[in-house]
Amino acid sequence: DYPHEIRFSRLKSANSIICVGEQLVDHYGLKGCNHVTVIRNGVMPAGKADQLDWDCARNDLSLLIVGYLSETKGQHIALEAFAEIQKVHSHCKLSIVGDGDTQYTEYLHSLVEQKDLKNVSFLGLQDDVSPYYLSAKYTLMCSANEAMGRVTPEAMLHGSVVIGLNNAGTAEMISDGENGVLFNREPEELASEVLKLEGDIQKYERIKLYARSQAMKLYVDESYVERVFEQYQKVCDEEA
Repeated sequence: DYPHEIRFSRLKSANSIICVGEQLVDHYGLKGCNHVTVIRNGVMPAGKADQLDWDCARNDLSLLIVGYLSETKGQHIALEAFAEIQKVHSHCKLSIVGDGDTQYTEYLHSLVEQKDLKNVSFLGLQDDVSPYYLSAKYTLMCSANEAMGRVTPEAMLHGSVVIGLNNAGTAEMISDGENGVLFNREPEELASEVLKLEGDIQKYERIKLYARSQAMKLYVDESYVERVFEQYQKVCDEEA
């Protein structure tokens, strides 16, 4: 890693800087610089996204959380919220995809036992997460610090409604009540947001449709390539 002073100097002297989120712009002290552009990564080709059965029936109350198992990713928040949801919907399901820190993973398993939770599946690392998105009514994003978490746009493209922590990149990508739902740190609030959507199917469908439409414009590879190429072109034109 370069010392901060060298890294900052090189950023300032660049003709153009591309960041995946406003959080990185703030982190590197680049706010207000007119040569900084936020372009979020594409997460899959448009052709693949078009082929997804994203509007498939999701009759069960199924929740999903995807990512490296660690305290900062917040799987414990998902489990604690799930405990509250299961008091109302006893047959709901939670799938946890990913592997990670051994001690934290053991803690998650102990939470399941302590709270006597049913229908919790630890699925480990998966090469293809697509089937899990397609079966999940809701995808939970509980990470405390994401510049741009891929899980959020991936879920949107698959038609799984995202309920995410109101923080960092997640809060940048989700407009609360429009293309997803934001919650603050408490698991009880996360549970409450799930239960409210379960009681308002019209709002759920509206969020799902808009999120999918927006993700098709912003998060497919072709959109990313086009916007990056525009930046290269702009720099070349300025240097000509």
